[in-house]
Amino acid sequence: MSDFDYESLLDRARSNIPEEISNRSRWTLPDPQIMIEGSNTIFRNFAEVVN
Repeated sequence: MSDFDYESLLDRARSNIPEEISNRSRWTLPDPQIMIEGSNTIFRNFAEVVN
């Protein structure tokens, strides 16, 4: 491995990534909906965030 420089290894790794994976758009997490009732904190959209 010491015979390769960083740029050539990076190019090699990128060329091995399937096109469909390398061009995917990034997904974003929905904003959490938090409620505070007394001393309890309620995460209203927990299932939406973790799925």
